[in-house]
Amino acid sequence: GLAAVGGLIALLVPTIVSQAKTLVKAAPALVYSAEVRLGHLTGVKPGRVAARVQHAVATYVHHPTHYLGALESVGITATSIVAGIVIAVMTAYFIAAQPQPLIDGVVRLFTPPQRPAAVRVLMRLRTAMLGWMRGLLIAMVLVALLLYLSLGLIVGLPFALFFAVLSGVAEVVPYLGSITTAIPPVGYALTISPTKALVVLAIYVAVHQIEANVIGPVVMARTVHLHPAVIALGVVAVGALFGFFGLLIAIPILASAIILVEEIWVRPRESRELPIATASSERQPRWKSGGP
Repeated sequence: GLAAVGGLIALLVPTIVSQAKTLVKAAPALVYSAEVRLGHLTGVKPGRVAARVQHAVATYVHHPTHYLGALESVGITATSIVAGIVIAVMTAYFIAAQPQPLIDGVVRLFTPPQRPAAVRVLMRLRTAMLGWMRGLLIAMVLVALLLYLSLGLIVGLPFALFFAVLSGVAEVVPYLGSITTAIPPVGYALTISPTKALVVLAIYVAVHQIEANVIGPVVMARTVHLHPAVIALGVVAVGALFGFFGLLIAIPILASAIILVEEIWVRPRESRELPIATASSERQPRWKSGGP
């Protein structure tokens, strides 16, 4: 499965790179066209839009304190988000790809009788991590495929493959990724016509809803072996407890929490209560149907 996806990506890379280069070269003309369209819609002349942008830049140059606070906040937030994504993905990759050094180090913290149980728990956590990464890759491919079919084959939007792949990769960032990657295709569609821009926006909203409510929970349920309802409610709970960074790794946190509860609390209780329940049932008097 992963080899097939890797081969498909290798075949598409030249086309994606070519579309990206063409889009970059056409960017000045596209910006001017979008400026003209916005001018027609808002009644502001295209030259005045550029003048307002230049005025804002000049204001910042002469009075940087007017914008410094907001820009500093945005910069710190963006840097933190990127750092969180990189740390989460790299940590998951190294845990899944090279688990033995980590397992050996953690197992040594337990006494010899406890080590088999510790190994079992760590291997279950590794399996859950691999399932999350596999489910994330599947969700990225499905989102990119849906967007390409909608933008390229139905709407006929140029550079549809590039926009679709960009949105698929951005699925690493829940919610925010799908929202921010909708801006370039909607802006490009605006250079063609306002109607097409609205259609593209509607497509992105629909695909985002499908991904958030269908693709994400169902795919993760199959790969991480959790019920879709548990995933949906768990993601909300993890996001409320840990904020945006919790959303980045909500599924691994949820799966790990469930595994630890099962192994640390449920399994020992079941192993202790089963003999007690069996013994108590054997001590109960057996009443005969014929009376006392």
